[in-house]
Amino acid sequence: QLVEAFRHTGWKSTLWHILIALVYLAAGGLTIHNPLSAAVALTFVLAVAFLATGVFRIFIAFQLKPASGWWWPLVAGIGSLALGAMIYAQWPVSGLWVIGLFVAIEMIMNGWSYIVIALAARNAR
Repeated sequence: QLVEAFRHTGWKSTLWHILIALVYLAAGGLTIHNPLSAAVALTFVLAVAFLATGVFRIFIAFQLKPASGWWWPLVAGIGSLALGAMIYAQWPVSGLWVIGLFVAIEMIMNGWSYIVIALAARNAR
């Protein structure tokens, strides 16, 4: 952001990029200084994001209701609401385990996808 600040011409653009860079530096410094508090804060943001996403997906599902498969967004929305509620119900303690759990799930899903691709490639020969 600091590099971008000096690439743009005009006082307002430069000032806003410098302010954004300072916010990023402060947030990064606070995260490095106190990673536990950062994890707890990020977990709270994640819970709120899941709750909001769940509500939006449910609204989308009911807008799609006459269409075939309209219930998939409904199921996804209910799942997001459940995850958000579980995280929020355990917050701030959930800040100690949620991020690690989500990274582990992502790594398992990524590894499983590689296994499936490798098996498909072997069977294609």
